[in-house]
Formats: sequence, C-alpha cells, structure tokens
Amino acid sequence: MSTTSARARARIRMSALAACLLAAVCLGHTATAHAAFGVTSFDGSVVQQNGDPATQAGSHPYSATTDIEFNTTVDQNNATVPDGTFKDIQVDLPPGLVGDPSATPKCPIATFMSLNAGACPDESAVGVSTLHTSVFGDLTAAVYNLQPPPGVPARFGFNVLTATVLLDASVRTGSDYGLTINIRNSSQGLPVTGTVLTFWGVPADPSHDFERGACEALFGGPTGQLCPSQAPHRAFLTNPTLCNGPLTTTVRANSWQDPGTFSSKSFVSHDNSNQPVGPDGCDKLHFDPTVDVQAVPNVFDSPAAVTVDLRIPQNDDPNGLATAQLKKAVVTLPQGVSLNPAAADGLAACSPAQIALGSASDPTCPDASKIGAVQVSTPLLPDPMTGAIYLASQNDNPFSSPLAMYVVAKSHGVTLKLPGKVAADPSTGQLVATFDNSPQLPFSDLKLSFDGGPRAPLAMPDTCGTKTATAALDSYAGGSASPTSSFDVTGCPASMPFAPSFAAGSTNPSAGSDTGFTLQVGRADGQQHLRSLSVSLPPGLLANVGSVPLCGDAQAAAGTCSDASQVGTATVGAGAGAHPFFLGGKAFLTGPYKGAPFGLSIVVPALAGPLNLGTVVVRAAIAVDPHDAHLTITSDDLPQIVQGIPLRLRSIEVDVNRPGFMFNPTNCSPMAVTGTVASVEGGAAPESSRFQVGDCGGLAFKPSIGTKVTGGRANTRAGKHPGLNVVVKSRKGQANLRSVALTLPRTLTLNLSSAAACTRAQLDANSCPAASRYGTARAVTPALAGPLTGPVYLVTPQGGGLPGLVVQLAGSGVHIELDAQSAIIHKRLRNTFTSIPDVPISEFDLSLDSGSGALLTPTSGLCSGAQHSSLNMTSQNGRRVRKTVTLSTPCAKARKKRHAAHRGRRAVVGVAHLG
Repeated sequence: MSTTSARARARIRMSALAACLLAAVCLGHTATAHAAFGVTSFDGSVVQQNGDPATQAGSHPYSATTDIEFNTTVDQNNATVPDGTFKDIQVDLPPGLVGDPSATPKCPIATFMSLNAGACPDESAVGVSTLHTSVFGDLTAAVYNLQPPPGVPARFGFNVLTATVLLDASVRTGSDYGLTINIRNSSQGLPVTGTVLTFWGVPADPSHDFERGACEALFGGPTGQLCPSQAPHRAFLTNPTLCNGPLTTTVRANSWQDPGTFSSKSFVSHDNSNQPVGPDGCDKLHFDPTVDVQAVPNVFDSPAAVTVDLRIPQNDDPNGLATAQLKKAVVTLPQGVSLNPAAADGLAACSPAQIALGSASDPTCPDASKIGAVQVSTPLLPDPMTGAIYLASQNDNPFSSPLAMYVVAKSHGVTLKLPGKVAADPSTGQLVATFDNSPQLPFSDLKLSFDGGPRAPLAMPDTCGTKTATAALDSYAGGSASPTSSFDVTGCPASMPFAPSFAAGSTNPSAGSDTGFTLQVGRADGQQHLRSLSVSLPPGLLANVGSVPLCGDAQAAAGTCSDASQVGTATVGAGAGAHPFFLGGKAFLTGPYKGAPFGLSIVVPALAGPLNLGTVVVRAAIAVDPHDAHLTITSDDLPQIVQGIPLRLRSIEVDVNRPGFMFNPTNCSPMAVTGTVASVEGGAAPESSRFQVGDCGGLAFKPSIGTKVTGGRANTRAGKHPGLNVVVKSRKGQANLRSVALTLPRTLTLNLSSAAACTRAQLDANSCPAASRYGTARAVTPALAGPLTGPVYLVTPQGGGLPGLVVQLAGSGVHIELDAQSAIIHKRLRNTFTSIPDVPISEFDLSLDSGSGALLTPTSGLCSGAQHSSLNMTSQNGRRVRKTVTLSTPCAKARKKRHAAHRGRRAVVGVAHLG
C-alpha cells in the first residue's frame, strides 16, 4: 500500500471520528457554575535540539514553545472543566525574536479549510499545537504556514476535530516592533483548559518528519509514520541580536462569556532550572553594512535627486548566525550638499497627530509634506516595503528639533514608521540625519530616495570634485561600522562667472513728480553668490525723509521698526534651480547708520513653507553726496545661511513705494542708476541702469530774489564794511535751481586788502581759520524735517585766482557744500554758484557779515543813488531768468527818518504858533 493512499484513508477516518466526537460533546454537555475566566499560568521556552536553552544571539533555535493554562473548576461529575471558553488570545513575543514566513511554502487557505487532516502540503508544516481538553484529553495537530489575506503579514493554523484555529502574526508598529500572535474568535465547541504551541526553528529539518502533517495523530502524538519535507532547509526562527538580559513574553486572553475582560500573564526567559537567562554571544555576530549615496544630476549648484542606500548583507544559513540588526544610523551628507530653499514653495509638514507614530494606522500626512520615497527589503516579507518620506513639523516632533523627517513603509500588513532627526550645521549647512532605536527586524536594503526636480529638497555643492558621505552605524549586538560613499560633482567652469542682472528706475518718469523706485539684482545658477550691494541714485532722485518717522537703531537691528517708518517692500528669491522660492519683507527708514545720516532696515520673515526660520534683517546706509546731494545706498553683507540652510540668494528686489516719499529730478538729461554688486567669492561687478525722466518742459521756473545791504548807514560810505543779505525763494512744483550768478554794483567790491582766506586743503580738513568765516547761510527744503544752516567761508581756489565763497550747510545729519566762484566782470564783482544740487529749495538765505573785517567794502558811497545788481539764474530743466535787481540799502530808510523828523518839528512849531 502506498504512503499517499494510507494518508488519504487516515484523513477520511480522522474527519469522520472528529465529527462523531464533537457531536458527543455537544449532546452530553451539562451546565456547571464556573468561576471567572483567566490565565492560570503562562510559560515557554526557546531551546536547542538537546533541550537546553538556545541563548546564542542571532542563532536559529530548534524550537520555540508557549504553554498557556486557563482557570478550571471541578464540575458535578468530578470532571475538570474550564472556567469559560477562551475567545481571543494575544501573545507578544520579545522584540528581536522573529519568524520568517517565507522559510516554507504556504498552504492555500481553501485547502486548509477543507478540514481534511494532512490536506496541506507537508512542506508547509511549521510546528505542532496541543490542546488540553476536559473531555478528550490532549488533542495534537500540525501547525501550517498559510497563505495570509491582504493586510496580514503571516498566518498560521491548525485543525482540531471540526474546529479551525487561525493564528495571525502582526508587528507592534510604533512600539518595540516585536511580533504578536493573535487568535481571534476561537471555536466555542471545545472545552479547552490549556494549549501548547511549538514552532520549529528549521521546519524542513528531518527531525520533524515524524510529526509533520498527517504523521501527527489527533490523539496521543505521532503515528510512527514519516512525512519528510522536500522544501529547502531555511531558518524559520531567529533569536534576537541584542544581549541585554532575559526576554519577556506576555499573553492576554478573554472569554466568550466576558469578552470585554482580559486576563494577562508574562514570563521571562529562563533555563531548565527556572533561572533567568537571556541572549548571549553578541560578539560572535557579523555586521558589515555598506552605504551608497548618489545624486542625479550631479551638476554643481543645482537641485538634485539624492538617494541613500544602506545595505546590510543577511546570513540565511540555518546552521549559522544571523547578521546583527541595525540599532542606530548616522549619515552625514557631503560638504556642500544642503537643503534647497526652493523646495519650500508649496511644501507642508506632517504633525505628530497625522503621523501617529504609536499606531499601525496609515498616516494622514498631507501630500505636500512628502519629500521622497522609501523602499525596505526584508527577508521576512516576499516583497519590499514601500512608502514615503515626510517632513516633520518644526519643533513639534519627537526630537523637538527644527528639522526632522518621518520614514513610512508598508507591505503585507507590516507598517514601519521611523522618526529621523536632521541637523544642519549652522556655519556650513552640512546635513546629518540620525535614526536611533531602529526596529529589531532584519533588513537587507534600506533605500531613501529624496525627490528631484526644480524644487528638490536637496541641492548640490557649488564646487566640483569628489564628494564623500560618511555613515556611523551601530548594531544591537554592539558592533559598529563606518562605511563611506563618494560621487563626483561636475559642470564647474574653469572660472566661476559673475554677471549679475541689474535694473533700477522710477515707477513714474515724470520730472519733479512723486514716484516710486524699484531696484532688482539677480544671479543665475552656477554664478558667484551675492554678497553686498552699493547703489548710487542719479542727482535729483530724492526722498522726503522729513515726512517719515525714523526707526531707532535698536529697533532697526532687531527688525522691529513700526509701520510708521515703512517706506517700501522687499522680495528675496532663494534656492538652486529654475524656480527659486520668494520671500516677502518690508523696508524701513532709519536714523543714522555707519556714518551716514539715514539708513534702511530691510526685514524679511524667513517663512519657508512650514518652516519659520526667524527674521532676517539687512541694514543699509544712505549717504548724501555733499556736492550734488545724490544718494548712495550701501548694504551690509547679505546673509548666506540661516539656521543651517544656505540661502543661495538668487534675486533681491526693493520697491520703495510709500506715497509721496520719493520724487524725481527736474533735470531731463540722460543719467543712470549705478552700483557695484559684490560676490562672496570676491567678485565685483560694476552695474548701470539708464535713467531719464520726461516732461521737463512743463515745469515753470519763477524764483524770486531779494538783495539788501546790512550793517546800517554808517557802513555804506566808502572804505567801510557793510554786510549783504541775499534771499532766493522758489515755489513748489517748479524746476529747481541749477546755477545763480549775482553781479554786484560797481560801488561794492571785495575787501581783499584785509581779507583772510581759507585754503582748499584746510576746508577739506574742516580746519579753516575763524577769520576766514564771513557769514552764514540757511536753506529750507521740504525733503528734510528742519533747515540746513552753516558758515560761509572765503576760500582760495586750488589753481589760484580770486577767492570765492563756500557755503557749508548742515542739518538732519546732511552736509551740503555750495561753491561760488568770484570774478571781476567789467569792474563789477560777480559771484556764481555753478552747481546747485537738484533739490527743491523753498528758501535760501545768504548773509555776509558787516563791520570791521567784513568781506565787502564800498568803492564810493552807497547812498549816492540807486544801486542795481544783475541776476542770472538757470534751472535744472534749462530755463533762464535774467533781470536787474535793486539792491536795498539803509539809505532810503535814513532819508525817510529825516523827513519824518522834519515834519514833526514843523508840526510842533505850528502848534506853538496857534497857542
């Protein structure tokens, strides 16, 4: 008779017997009062073939057994019966003790559910189960490796009589990632008082032939037949690779009678004398991981898809030891590979609630928080686990760190959720990723693939050559490794170019009108990085700084200026690639800064998607040229890295748009906004943007001027020293003055015989002698909060010649110097201010002192007749005004006083006569 036909008849007999016995149980069962259901005892062992404890870490034990006993009661027939029928059993195995369901073939669930003893292939048997019953004694059955349903990583089962018991394996995601064996909704037909479950370490081992499949009798153990396995010898069980003391196994069970109440018991691993023991021999385990880091494309200063592939070769020899499992991985990317600010556009973050680390549920992280993909290959699953890498919420993550990520992978019901801390060097931006306390589950390949494209989260270095990543890897067995990986960065030119873009101009090109002003500077990928900027505005393009409250220095430095000081906005583009990320900010007018009378505080909140990197403040000084009053704005060095994230600045735009703040020149000549853009690498690019306003012809030019002699009648005589006062007034909205020439009458000239002049060198050194000061001046402009005032000096030209006047005006921190050339034209003294700044001056008042040592002296009496001055004025838009101005003298007032006194005396005489 063949073995196969014998097994078939045995299956038929066993099935018929099972049906009869189960019917007898159901018909003969009588009610008995029971105590509460519970687990009386729980124990187990992991042993070698000789029965000794299998304590070698990473070894493949001969078998692993759990023994559960339930509470029992002696019934009225003096029989021991269970206190309730168990419904669910959950056994939590120690972390690191794993089973490989791919070690044997799997029995189709339909075949298993046919209830024919031995129907499943012998090769699918992985152990033996024994049920202790109060009616039939011990019932023994083979345990089969079954084809699991979707969402279940492994399923095992055994048939006892007509009862089917399924054991589903799961992984404790978010906890210790140990294995849990679950029996749910067990049969209510068997009065089970306890159960013993044994899994074999190497199911195909010949020592199990007598108890495999149909060779295992329902009652009383093996049949004596042999049921050999044709499957390869592969290890099903593997011990932990952590040597850290005894291991704990826990059971929880409930009953059909009280499903809401669970009873729990635990035991720690022990030897045959019940002394606690744990895994040992960790020093014998191999740990030889490798790391491979690659970037595509590997072009300098560009976004790239970066992959980090960690491989740990596994030893599948059932007679050998498993590879030590990874505990901690610290991967340091090459210097220069940094976070890319361009990735922030549209980026989101995953919160702790959304990732739900302590749960096996699918994360609900927003799609916008995905920054890459993950693939994990493990010998425990037939297919790789796949998933995504998510950006964690800033500071709201397991590390309370600014940067963190979550790695989530899933396959066949196993969900892996790993938090990783990311540290960015605050000086260099170099990235270090740390994953600690990894699950004690074997894997052969862990591949993290960070997204590529223009908004890739990572960018390549801005230098070429071989770049090396390093890894510091620690195993649970205590071993460590430091593999490295290198790749080349290419594409660098022989000399890094620096050709920044530069554009600037008024938003309203009408002469003399209020306007906004924009400035744009940028650089392309692969060029030197922007460091600082100096911009000179054309003369006449000015601002009404007196109309704006100035922000204090402390507030300007801290970026806390009030809105009252805001004069514009700023936009900064950052990041590698064709689509930089743009940040918006504000520009504030400040008080004096770095020796200049005014400054700017450009404040940009660094809100990069879900990351708040604080506030970036860039200061700039606004200097006023003392000769033509043009403005020069010089920035401090621009920030290059913020909280470890290199900005890779691409563009800067400043828009001065406060209404009524800036105004155009009244000169329509072609001019330019000029500047110098400096780079971090030491480059300096001179820049120029054409500037010209129009409609100058529509500006009127009708200034008024008044001149008078001061110092009284006594100083009007020849040889004396009168003073002179000249007042020029202009109306709002007219063209500004460019030059003024005033020719005095022949009767008034310079007192050169006793005049003390200052040299140009002394003037430039601000050390003119007091005797060279001959008067004062005052100018009122709507651009400043207060007037400009200062002395008038007589200064000898550098090339020699007639001394001229120099007016030094100061106010609101602004210093302006006006030069007047002196000349004798047809025996008349002419003073000409040839280069008056294109600034609206509502009033200019020049007063030369009178008295001894004064600058002017009459050549003949000034009261001998009317004195006339010639005036020639030119506007910034080219209009001219020529006219003769009567020089007011004290003479007429003196004659008027004499006439009044004479009329008074005649009146007195008349009154006396009438009396």
